[in-house]
Amino acid sequence: MYRLTLQLFGNKEMALISMLLTGIHPHLISFSQEARTYSLTLLFTLAATLLLLKIVKKGTLKNKLLLPYALLVAAGFLSHYSSVYIFIAHFFILLFFFRINLKNAIHLFSFLLLSAAIVFLWFYSYGLEGLHIIAGRNQNYIQLSIKDPTNTFYMKTGIYAVAAGWFQNILMFAGNTFVNLGLRLVFLLPLLLIPFVLVFAGLRKGAIVHGRELKMLSILASSSLIYATILALTAGHIISFQQMYSTFSVPYVIIILSYCIFRVIHFDRNTRTFALKTTIGFQLAIMLFSTGLIYFGLDSNTKKVNPFELLALEIGAIHSGQNNDFTIMYNHVNTAMELNRHLQSSLENVPQVIDTTGQSPVLYLKFRESEKQYVLMK
Repeated sequence: MYRLTLQLFGNKEMALISMLLTGIHPHLISFSQEARTYSLTLLFTLAATLLLLKIVKKGTLKNKLLLPYALLVAAGFLSHYSSVYIFIAHFFILLFFFRINLKNAIHLFSFLLLSAAIVFLWFYSYGLEGLHIIAGRNQNYIQLSIKDPTNTFYMKTGIYAVAAGWFQNILMFAGNTFVNLGLRLVFLLPLLLIPFVLVFAGLRKGAIVHGRELKMLSILASSSLIYATILALTAGHIISFQQMYSTFSVPYVIIILSYCIFRVIHFDRNTRTFALKTTIGFQLAIMLFSTGLIYFGLDSNTKKVNPFELLALEIGAIHSGQNNDFTIMYNHVNTAMELNRHLQSSLENVPQVIDTTGQSPVLYLKFRESEKQYVLMK
């Protein structure tokens, strides 16, 4: 983030503000604690953007930039499919801000073929089954949205649902996670005035100087919302508006906000300076408070006890007692895998059976002496 901000604006103080906002952004902190690929993909997309902006700034296509860029594009896409909207945004940045002629187009295309080849090989070897699973789940979500129209997770696509998705993601971009406390979105919308005022004030003073850079950042920042809207319209539900899928646009919103905060800090003294600097304080306070919610486990799953860990402890207690001659029964292989991550070594010799044919509980114990079922999780 430091290098990217410095590449865009050449100002170390602005780059430090960008680092500060990145370090306290609650969404980035929350997903950095999950064993998922969002942070890794974010690294790939940011590095690719840094190389792309160097290409645009230099105005020439050099192999020492194009080769790592092509590899980062493939790595980013394969680590998470949704990163595609960043690379689509890259295409529009090249289209609008880079001089494309036939020679440049052929040169660039030859390196992007490398990205395409890597992606094709992966899909040929592993990816087609995953696409079938995604298609099946999509049909399931459509059916669920019809049966349960009040569920906000897979709500049917409509004007209200899309608008709510936009506002919820914009709140997340600004580092506000209050909606995850159960507060209604309509009550939180006034808080958007804080980042909007900062952006309006900062751009009003500085947009002419850094117009090209801000336009490129705007394309990158809005790409996730446009992508989510297109998916919602084509899929029939609004799962694409889940905040995690917009993660890869967050850094560019942060850089825009950092630029505007820097401009506000360095305004000439006038009657509005104190009010605007107070607005910066409110913005930082909201982000820090949201980060505190994550730390205390009020806004994420990071502090929740793993239910399989509790089950493993309960089974261990049963095994160490008198009734230690039993079989652990499952109806799904994933349940067996999750539980075995936590089972004590003393249970290694306990028989385990996976039976997907019956309508049994998710997990139960079957005692040999009485054929008794001990239900642990329904």
